Amino acid sequence: GYATFEVKPSTMCFGEISGTVPTQNGNIFVSLNREKCEVVSEIDGGTLILDGKKYTIPKGEKLTVEL
Repeated sequence: GYATFEVKPSTMCFGEISGTVPTQNGNIFVSLNREKCEVVSEIDGGTLILDGKKYTIPKGEKLTVEL
């Protein structure tokens, strides 16, 4: 497995998108709409990158970034 990962969704989406990425160490859930981006990760080492800004994704907690 990997020690780190990045979530880098495009903010140019129309409407809403969401999905779960399974890894061998746990799942990573991402939801994006015109108002916010939410990420929940079951594993450590994640970084959310939105519009050039970086946010640490805390394991087991929801990270919400307003757009």
